[in-house]
Amino acid sequence: MTSVHLAVTARDLANTVPLLRAGGFVVRSLAGDGGGVVAHRGGTTLRFDSVPRDQVGLRQVDFSLSRAVPHALEERIGRSALVVGPGTRAVWTFGGMQ
Repeated sequence: MTSVHLAVTARDLANTVPLLRAGGFVVRSLAGDGGGVVAHRGGTTLRFDSVPRDQVGLRQVDFSLSRAVPHALEERIGRSALVVGPGTRAVWTFGGMQ
């Protein structure tokens, strides 16, 4: 896993930022629509967007594969889509699927 993108309430975000810093993550604020943060440590990036309670949830997870895949493969699972490849990257997006 190389990155995770989450949508959380402003209160949860305010409570999470000190924990990220205590855990050794470098945290920077995002400008724009209500704010958010990006936290980075090692090879992992965590993105938290501040949203209303009815919009909270997991948005995206990025993975680094151990070997390259020659062509993109897509699997739809409920309201999510997992795209593997091409290359050594896979992206799983959640919500908004019709």
